[in-house]
Amino acid sequence: TGFLGLWGESVDAVDFYTAKNERLSRDEINFYLLRSSKISDHGGWGRRAAISLEREKITSNPKSIMAAAFVSFKTRWGAAVCAQTQQCRNPTIWLTEWAPEPRDVYWENLSIPFVFLTIRRLIVAVAFFFLTFFFVIPIAIVQSLANIESIEKALPFLKPIIEV
Repeated sequence: TGFLGLWGESVDAVDFYTAKNERLSRDEINFYLLRSSKISDHGGWGRRAAISLEREKITSNPKSIMAAAFVSFKTRWGAAVCAQTQQCRNPTIWLTEWAPEPRDVYWENLSIPFVFLTIRRLIVAVAFFFLTFFFVIPIAIVQSLANIESIEKALPFLKPIIEV
């Protein structure tokens, strides 16, 4: 449990992280209780106060507000109609796509702005082009020298080594 786990007291990982999780849960409950006295009119811990606390927690965190939404439908037909219908006059403002499985979503990436995603895609495409281009040239040179006779013609000083 010391610095980077290199020294310090050895403890059971399950017990250590269970205690840590309980401590963090207690801190979260204390935060809610502290805020509930400010929000609830009756000073109690009711459902309305809990919802208000959760709403305040979400709206006060700038990373929690994103320009993305997941919508579920009762029928596949309704989902298909919504996915194929233009939702706004400018089709680039509101894009509708089929959602992946919730387990396949990396939720932290939802907060990345669309412009940055486009820039990242462009950088990856340019890097891919240059890597491919500069990898193909040496491969073509080596491939052209793959025949032993062509190696002897191109590099005559290697003839004694090739004859061995």
